[in-house]
Amino acid sequence: MGSPLQLLYLRDTTFVCGPGKTILNTFRTLDRSRFALTLGVPGQDGEPNTFVERALALGLPVVRIPAGGGLNAGGVRRLAAILRAHRIDVVQSHDFLTRRLALPAAALTRTKHITSVHGWIANSRKERLARRLDQMLIRRARHAVVVSGRLRQQVLQDAGMPEKRVTLLRNALLLDDYPEGGDVAEARRKLSLPPDAAVVSIVGRLNPEKGHSLFLEMARRVASEFPKAAFLIVGQGPLRSPLGAHADALGLRDRVQFLGHRSDMHVVYNATDILALPSFTEGLPNVVLEAFAHGRPTVATRVGGVPEVVTHGVDGIIIEPGQAEALTAGVLALLRDPERARNMGRKGRETVAARFDFRRRTRALESLYEAVVAGQSVAAGEFDQSGTIDE
Repeated sequence: MGSPLQLLYLRDTTFVCGPGKTILNTFRTLDRSRFALTLGVPGQDGEPNTFVERALALGLPVVRIPAGGGLNAGGVRRLAAILRAHRIDVVQSHDFLTRRLALPAAALTRTKHITSVHGWIANSRKERLARRLDQMLIRRARHAVVVSGRLRQQVLQDAGMPEKRVTLLRNALLLDDYPEGGDVAEARRKLSLPPDAAVVSIVGRLNPEKGHSLFLEMARRVASEFPKAAFLIVGQGPLRSPLGAHADALGLRDRVQFLGHRSDMHVVYNATDILALPSFTEGLPNVVLEAFAHGRPTVATRVGGVPEVVTHGVDGIIIEPGQAEALTAGVLALLRDPERARNMGRKGRETVAARFDFRRRTRALESLYEAVVAGQSVAAGEFDQSGTIDE
């Protein structure tokens, strides 16, 4: 057997978000006899970074890459030097900044460049421009990995990527990390929640596209029917102060907890009855998979890859985006029928086991790397871990 293929993953983040979890779990499940993975993170040594800390704790080697705005020639030179020194076979970028670094560095060193596409946020003119520029970079990568069928269509149509250079690999979970039968009473005690409360949660960055204002409108209406209802908002972001003011204006100060970023998400999910996802845009939301893994149903909007995860009426309820009334109706339907909600939660865990198993995802990804390095063509959809080709 030859030497392992050398992989370098690039991710611009300081915390463990959905794509970050995917990177860490890929490292955990890679065949170490065939692949060696290093993580590259923009920034300087010594800068606080929870993602880097988690990677190092797992034994994942990390290199730091100085990077700034513009063309960032220094960052490109540093990355090219790393590619040469580590004899990297595949460099995989995971966001706009690391694509800007990887594309020229890979060209300079003749390294195979694969890019992962997790979706875009386009709340402002600046973000919409960045999306167009990013799509130009994606088109120039050797291959693109997308996390949902919806994103696959966007990369094919908007980025102009040829079909043979796009692979669908949906997000997935390691169910080993989500044991069944969590202690609900203990979780609620830790969060200072009444043991018999109806608990609805939203998990995600506090940005406009996540629909937190709709969540608060739903909370006001649900609270009028369920006096002991409690609402958990998990995440950080620029809308923290305005959302707090909105909650106060709706008379929800004693009903809503802003929990910020949590490293103990199992406690949040165990305390939760229903996950709400009122987003206006998504790639393929890991939070839905995580709620399913904990046996919790979701009420989620029909955006991005949500319909690829949630089967309406089976493991959750799908609503149209921007409708507080529909969100409220979905949540109330499950709170009024706890047995139906529990059945949906059980179906959700079955969904993860059957269609979103991380080890199957990694085996598919390994096959993709070997094909790209060998210069072999990759059939469209061939490596979709669910066993289907998404058209």
